[in-house]
Amino acid sequence: MREKWGREQPELGLDRDGVERLLTAAFPSSRVVYHKRARGGLTNTNIEVGLAAAPWRVCLRLYQGNPKEAGKEAALNALLVPRGVPTARFLHFSPSNPMNGAPYAILEWVEGARLASAARGLDEKSQVALGLRLGATLAAIHAIRFDLAGRLDAELRICAPLDFGGEAVRAFARACFDSGILSARLGPEDACALVAFLEREADRLGGWLAEPRLIHGDFNASNILVRRDAGVGWTVAAALDWEFAFAGTPAFDFGNLLRPPLGDKPLLIDAAARGYVAEGGVLPKDWRMAAGIADLVAWVDVLRRDHATPGLIADAALAIQRIVTASL
Repeated sequence: MREKWGREQPELGLDRDGVERLLTAAFPSSRVVYHKRARGGLTNTNIEVGLAAAPWRVCLRLYQGNPKEAGKEAALNALLVPRGVPTARFLHFSPSNPMNGAPYAILEWVEGARLASAARGLDEKSQVALGLRLGATLAAIHAIRFDLAGRLDAELRICAPLDFGGEAVRAFARACFDSGILSARLGPEDACALVAFLEREADRLGGWLAEPRLIHGDFNASNILVRRDAGVGWTVAAALDWEFAFAGTPAFDFGNLLRPPLGDKPLLIDAAARGYVAEGGVLPKDWRMAAGIADLVAWVDVLRRDHATPGLIADAALAIQRIVTASL
């Protein structure tokens, strides 16, 4: 999943002088040895930069989306790193840059493999070990609470309340259906089946709505770096790309986790659930169904956007069909 989605806008190109100019704010005397495109991310530009002195390698992140999301990501980093949540530490952040005026950040370089790749070769023991770590990571993220569910601003305040109650979910699905966008992108039959399913099952999210938590919003195998450390085994090296984070129900992060390829590995998912509970997370009895419903809401939100690419629409249609069919 994600391989065919494509970017909303092309990556930004920088020559060595441009890279050095941006890094000077944090490393005024360090020489750039090399720079090259870093894998990952469909919205912003990430550049791997080698330096002639410590820290030797960093990630230069040029924001191309909503500038407010950049400030939110920086604020979240300052909140999460002291709590021990595995993520790439911000070494520098600026709300603007001299090249195009957009925000940019310099992050520590985290060694690890994308979980989407690493998951292919995991034996049963490794699936369990890594699943426990994933669950513990989610529990640490979800330990941060909010008074209300909603979108977060750069100060991590609720700037736009969100309602994930059953009636609100049904109203959202109906509005998207009435606009014609769901039928156009899913086909009339699948669009009707989706809306009928949410009409019937949306209240199942209720068991996870009492206390809004910090939600990563994109917690899937493409945004998680893992590595195998000697004497420790598999660990979560970093959860990346926090621009979609919000205050809400953990069902959304579990919905992301259940997407392929991880959702096709029951040992890993069961271990993640155990690791989550062991570290203080709370799972409703029907948490898998609730996670599926939350993921349907997330996919509907993607489908209604003007900039959804053909590859993204195709994967969304398959994911929706899979969730609805498996739950019948």
